[in-house]
Order: sequence, then structure tokens, then C-alpha cells
Amino acid sequence: ITLRGSGVVGVHRLTTAWSEGSGQNSCLGNGATWTQTGTGTAWSQPGGDFTAPDQATVTKTAGEAPGWDTFNVTPFAQGWLSGAFPDDGLLLKLDDETPSACTTVTNCNYWAYASNDYSDATLRPTLTISYH
Repeated sequence: ITLRGSGVVGVHRLTTAWSEGSGQNSCLGNGATWTQTGTGTAWSQPGGDFTAPDQATVTKTAGEAPGWDTFNVTPFAQGWLSGAFPDDGLLLKLDDETPSACTTVTNCNYWAYASNDYSDATLRPTLTISYH
């Protein structure tokens, strides 16, 4: 994760199917965007269709060193496994998306998480499942 600023990042279950683009470390425009699912269909709201409220959150602090964040997504995994709802993925979202007054990239309020196809495999997200 790359961090600038502070805030709360929440995890939500996406409720609409979407298409992943084929770009690696760049956007080729052939997958989901802020306004579309990637299949030519608009999201019902910009940014994606998702459940509210946050299922799990992480509070980020300005100046915090990059590192791993842990979200408990057990209810989502249980719902996917039981067939209660489809696995349309998860959305990480700032609770307060008010744009910050940026004069340089170093004082903007943003985070960057690596995706599953990020070039540095050690920074890709993981899902750990434990059976009890």
C-alpha cells in the first residue's frame, strides 16, 4: 500500500458482476471503470454497486509506512461458499471520499493497493482461509 494522508478504509461486497481489464500496472480501458462494469453496463452509482455499511475497516494515519492491511471478510467468504450471493468481489473504499486540497502528490489524501496481477508478487493481495 502507498499512503498519503489519513482516513478509514472499509471493505464492501460488490453486488454487480464486472470485468477485469487485461492491463498490468496500467489501464488499457478494457475492464471496469469508475462509471462502467466493463461489460458496457453502467454501475448504478459511480464507483461500483456495493453493500453498506463497511464490513471491516482499517484506520490509516498520515506518514504511516507502507505495509499489509488485514480485513476480516469471513461473512463474505461464507456467503460465497453457501451460495447466498454471487462472488462479485470486494471493494476497498475510503469512508470519506471528499477530495483533499493537493498542491503536490506528497500532500494528497490517497492510498494505492496492489492488485492480483501487480508486477511485484510480494505486494499482491492474499486471502487466507482457516477451517476450525
